[in-house]
Amino acid sequence: MADDASTVDEHELIAAALKGDDRAREELARRARARAYRVAFRLLGSSEDARDAVQEAFLKAFRHLKSLRGERFEPWFTKIVVNVCLDERRRRRRAILLPLETDGPASRDADFALRNLVRRALALLPDRYRAVLVLRDVEGYSTRETAELLGLEEGTTRVLLLRARRRLADTLRELDGSEHL
Repeated sequence: MADDASTVDEHELIAAALKGDDRAREELARRARARAYRVAFRLLGSSEDARDAVQEAFLKAFRHLKSLRGERFEPWFTKIVVNVCLDERRRRRRAILLPLETDGPASRDADFALRNLVRRALALLPDRYRAVLVLRDVEGYSTRETAELLGLEEGTTRVLLLRARRRLADTLRELDGSEHL
């Protein structure tokens, strides 16, 4: 592997990682970590749980790296993160109340209450709805990519997304006690 890992092609990194190169694994992890954490946090609602899920996903990914055939690492890894998070949510089988931020600039921000309301509403959605919304609307994956990450057909993903958005709007109205949302 080249000295400057940030300029190395992803396929070269994967090949080096498969040969046991720890620097290649570290670079693959560095490239995917931030987005994976955001997805995990939004699915699980806790920083600690998100870190644990990403760590578990990295362990699984590197154990099964040989099954990555021609795919890009980050979408493949994100799918593993989503599955780890959904498994964790299934184990819990309860609604997650997201922590409120109580200090720093966010607490003074005029949009804080709305952001918190959306976080709470997302936490109350069924797992499939929450996953499709987070991936498509929050993380910005295309509908096709979201379908691939969740192992669904594109049409099914569109239907789930529509239903998830409706359920989110209903949940927001219930939590807010308002019809203005």
